Amino acid sequence: MKETCLVHTKVFQSALRGKKLKATPGRLAILDIFAHCNKPLSIKELKKMAGSAGPDIATLYRNAESLTAEGMLVKVNLGEKNSAYELASRKHHHHLICKTCGQVADVTISASPGLNQQALKAAKDFAAVSGHSLEFFGFCKKCVKK
Repeated sequence: MKETCLVHTKVFQSALRGKKLKATPGRLAILDIFAHCNKPLSIKELKKMAGSAGPDIATLYRNAESLTAEGMLVKVNLGEKNSAYELASRKHHHHLICKTCGQVADVTISASPGLNQQALKAAKDFAAVSGHSLEFFGFCKKCVKK
């Protein structure tokens, strides 16, 4: 397993303890990888980045789900049953995903301040809106040229 960044290790140890989770080497490694990556990662990509000495696939899935449940990671739908994760602490953004090669680009869209309130008014059976997710699917320039 790659050595984790000391700055992120201290921050994540504190954050995990604040959530009543053990700051295991596996969790710290996962969070550190996400801290140094600017795109959502699938579990397979996470495993590749963690290396052969890193946590096994089952452990990565369990930890990703528990970190998502605790609000430290966000699950991103990349289409066709492909899910990925990224740090929840990143600035709010959306994703543009190439349907051919899977390339992902972050997209920042300015939404009106009352967007969540508008959604709430439209959905009569809901009492609160806690957030939203929006992904765009298309084709990157490389794939269009092929």
